[in-house]
Amino acid sequence: MSDGLGATLWRENDVPVFEQVAGVRSFGDLDFSADTYDDSTVDQTDRWKRKSKGMIDAGETEVVLVWKDATSDPVYDTLIGDLEADTVRNYQVQLPTTGKTAFTLPALVTGIGAAFPVGDKMARKIKLTLSGKPTQGVWV
Repeated sequence: MSDGLGATLWRENDVPVFEQVAGVRSFGDLDFSADTYDDSTVDQTDRWKRKSKGMIDAGETEVVLVWKDATSDPVYDTLIGDLEADTVRNYQVQLPTTGKTAFTLPALVTGIGAAFPVGDKMARKIKLTLSGKPTQGVWV
């Protein structure tokens, strides 16, 4: 069983080439779900609902980064630019597995925040809202 130690986050720039986002403390879950529709009719003979599937939603995830002063943090400036832009950008989570598993996530940055806990390190939080189908592959 593997843990997440060694996992990295990468952001696709305008070239397009993936560049590492330094200082990741943790990744949120990737949870995909499908909409459902009620297909039940009044003339059916039992009381069990009938359902069908609709659109699939890739959802949202949160990435927690090491706190750095915003006045000297180029990662923060880049991510603020992504928050202000209306462009879907590819982010990639590279896992430290033997098979070099990678998830490429087309996403919008829809939130940037900060946490100031007592007795722990300050952190910056980035919310990625996925747009479209994520892919799983291998990083090189």
